[in-house]
Amino acid sequence: MSGSTGITLPNIDERTIYEGGNLNAITVEDLENNPIAIRQLLNTHNIKVREATQQQIEIIDLKAELEHQKTAPFIAIVSACISIAGTIVLGIAINQITSTSPPAYSSTLLYTGAFLLFLSALVNILFPYARTFFNKKKEQSF
Repeated sequence: MSGSTGITLPNIDERTIYEGGNLNAITVEDLENNPIAIRQLLNTHNIKVREATQQQIEIIDLKAELEHQKTAPFIAIVSACISIAGTIVLGIAINQITSTSPPAYSSTLLYTGAFLLFLSALVNILFPYARTFFNKKKEQSF
């Protein structure tokens, strides 16, 4: 076969399917003594409510993710600063401990430097969990 067949699909939507393209408003008289129409109307309403609720949940999740993305660089900078401070304190402590007469506070500096390095790693690990914890508090206030 040479050339294209040129098949075009008709533009079909709800208006062309129901009522020959004319959608009429539902009146109270149409619903009176018509349990099937009432059930269908209630089902449509419940589906729309469920969809709206799901969309609200998705919006809340996306806002939380956006807030996380905005805050992540700040957390990385704070973690880097804590890591640099911990490395400096740890270096000073090791220098003092390896001297001939180490001062009494050198072991305190060593533990402080190690704690700061541990804290800088822990900040990056626990930040997503803290974000989830604090966003749950915000969701409960709705």
